[in-house]
This record gives sequence, C-alpha cells and structure tokens, in this order.
Amino acid sequence: MSSTSSSAPLPTEEGEVRSVVEVQRQEQSGAYTKYKNPFCSEEAEASMKCMADHGHVRDKCLTIFQLYRDCKKKYREDEREKIRNKPLF
Repeated sequence: MSSTSSSAPLPTEEGEVRSVVEVQRQEQSGAYTKYKNPFCSEEAEASMKCMADHGHVRDKCLTIFQLYRDCKKKYREDEREKIRNKPLF
C-alpha cells in the first residue's frame, strides 16, 4: 500500500501547493520533462532554437551543440564529485 495519495500537495518555488494530479497533468502536457536538466537549460534551449532557426540543418549549430555537451560533461563531473565526497555513514 502506498503512503502517498494522489491528492497529496507538493510545494513549489513560489510557496504554492500543487496536487500530484496537477503535476502529472503538467508532465503529460509537456509543460516540463524529467529529461530537462536545469543546470544546462540555457544551452539546451539555445541548441533547439538554433535548429529551429536554421531549418534543422545540424551543421549550422555545431558550436552551440558543443557548448551543450561541455555543460553536460561539467554537470556529470560535478555530480560524480558530490557522490565521491559524500560520507559513507
């Protein structure tokens, strides 16, 4: 048996409370995604905008793609370092 109900409130950045149902509705509508990395969101948005602006010709956005890859690499390194430095007990 699950201890959380489908109407359990969730806090937001603004201090408001949203229900699980509302959050699920936003996830399904694409309002946000679990794949969106807030650490590199600017780079991700820039790469998608570049593709849209250049008719999805990948060669015109290589520099922006490299910035995004570098950002993700730095994020992963930082996360690994946090795990390494975390005490075992």
